[in-house]
Amino acid sequence: MAIDPLWTLLGAALTGFGFSLVFPALGVEAIKRVDQSQQGSALAAYGLFIDISLGITGPLIGFVANNRGMTAIYPFSTMMVCIGFAVVGNLLYQKKRELTP
Repeated sequence: MAIDPLWTLLGAALTGFGFSLVFPALGVEAIKRVDQSQQGSALAAYGLFIDISLGITGPLIGFVANNRGMTAIYPFSTMMVCIGFAVVGNLLYQKKRELTP
């Protein structure tokens, strides 16, 4: 939908710049939560799961766009994020329930 290819390039650059800042910052937070002896394994798991998520997301969004149109990727992505929040919320609730006597 960009008027000029330059706007598309700038949008991709901004997205890449944001991801390049968020990815290591989340990795640091993930590593802080484990024992020092397990930090290497935690970093490897973090890298593995981000690679898996990126490997699944591209083809999945492409499938949605191919079958439902480009405008369908936004509500689909919103739905996936909401499902992710629900899963994390449920995990936090279960953990809190286990810790409460």
